Amino acid sequence: MVGLMLIASAAVSQPVRIHSNTDSLRVGQLFDVYVVFDNPATFQRIVLPDSTSFSDPFEFKNRSRGLTAAGSDSVRIQLQFFGSKDTLITGLEAFCITDTDTLLFEIADYPIYFVSTVPDESELRPLKPLFAFAGSIWPWILAIAVLLIVLLSLYYYRKKRQQKPEPKPEPEPVSIPHFVHPHKQLIDGITKLEMELQKGNIEYQTFYVQSGDLIRQYLESTHSFPAMEQTTREALQNMYRITTNNRLINQTRDMLQEADMVKFAKFIPDFDRMAEMIVKLRFFADQVRRDDDLIFRKLQAEHNQKYRVQQTGEVTP
Repeated sequence: MVGLMLIASAAVSQPVRIHSNTDSLRVGQLFDVYVVFDNPATFQRIVLPDSTSFSDPFEFKNRSRGLTAAGSDSVRIQLQFFGSKDTLITGLEAFCITDTDTLLFEIADYPIYFVSTVPDESELRPLKPLFAFAGSIWPWILAIAVLLIVLLSLYYYRKKRQQKPEPKPEPEPVSIPHFVHPHKQLIDGITKLEMELQKGNIEYQTFYVQSGDLIRQYLESTHSFPAMEQTTREALQNMYRITTNNRLINQTRDMLQEADMVKFAKFIPDFDRMAEMIVKLRFFADQVRRDDDLIFRKLQAEHNQKYRVQQTGEVTP
């Protein structure tokens, strides 16, 4: 058998041999195929069959390459057989590459014989031919099946119509919380504190603690920073961020620092000083009513949108 030269034509003897460790196989059996190329030193490179060279009924498992004791280039290919009849290992090729040429060698077909694990089929054949249904019976079977499907569909359809739909539960009324206006809350707190001071029903420590809390609660509710947990310095730093009213900031500083003096420095104020604190709180409330008017409107609009309540009146008191 001669090789085919891809680049330049040439006639050479067949140097490629193929053999296997078996010539008869059962389904699923593993076996080895050996492809041997004699005189490999004649060429710079030899390309022997690989996983892409095999297809059904053979499944490639692995491949190893080496030299034989005689110096031949060989490749061992492990395959698994999944055929059900005699077949051939065919279509294998080897490529030999030199500086100027590439030679193609077609490898001879190798026969593989199938060995069945099932006894001779003639022993399994029935003594009499299988009964064949007459062709005219199948339309009747199909018609009966369609009729059954239609009857079942009508039955379930009528049964579903007869079932009374369960009444939908009425939604429970949603309790809409009242909008707590920050400024109104501040005014109510100042009024209550002033009445307790006039009646003499409040100690000075409690008076100053509540005074500072009124300011901090307003800032937290209106401007959304945690003034109740912050120190005086931190609260004032946030005020510088939200307002340019320096008079309001200075007045707030005086009130919070005076409350800190009573709380931490054991300062004991007299009645007039406490009454003056009420005046300062009224001034604080008057200033923020004008400065934060737009914020009041925004807070109530957000509250109404959240609880789906239509806005019906003025937001500011």
